[in-house]
Amino acid sequence: MQTFRISCRKGFSLVEVILAVGVIAMAILALVGLLGTTFQQVDDVVQTNRAVSVVSAVSAALDNPQLVGGERLAGASDTSKSSFEVVYDFVKSAVDKNKVVLYCFNREIDSTNPGSGGTIAVVYKASGDNFNTSTYDDQRGVGPVYRVEISISNILEEQQINLDPSTMEVRDTTYSGGPLPSSVDQYGLAYIPLLLEIYPHDFVDISVTNEQDILPVLSQNIIVNR
Repeated sequence: MQTFRISCRKGFSLVEVILAVGVIAMAILALVGLLGTTFQQVDDVVQTNRAVSVVSAVSAALDNPQLVGGERLAGASDTSKSSFEVVYDFVKSAVDKNKVVLYCFNREIDSTNPGSGGTIAVVYKASGDNFNTSTYDDQRGVGPVYRVEISISNILEEQQINLDPSTMEVRDTTYSGGPLPSSVDQYGLAYIPLLLEIYPHDFVDISVTNEQDILPVLSQNIIVNR
């Protein structure tokens, strides 16, 4: 005679199942939120690293203005002018909303073999400060474009910058903002401190972005020496 055992073990109740599903759902939501924050942090790091390379490219171009593509900086081809004088004339009025603008992007090196992977960083001055998609395509641009807004740094404040060209002596007046002297011969320092503000460029005119409250990816002071 066979004996059968009847199990008295109960299954999970509906309430227990709902609670378990709720706990799992909360854990998944927390994980998704954590991943979202992590991805944002990674993107911020990538953007900052790219902006640092943009600062290096622009700094090198201002040391040698002939490297600036597009609409050439005034006097860049004049052999009688020093690089410092060319940059000085470019930035001397760059205060408040009169910032000067350059663009930085990567260009394909080999035009006969698109997508080959060889690129070079380009610093470009666009006509009317409007770098559009047509210009980007004509320049064989690849990857993101950054807009670099350049202004006179507040590092210059309280310094004696005015030079009397007849006596070559620095005047006692100190700089308190505003444009620099109209001529480089009236400027008494051996350098110009500039503030570079790096923004991702989404191919809209700068007059539009000036009206928006957008923070730069990176703000960096650089020095341009005589």
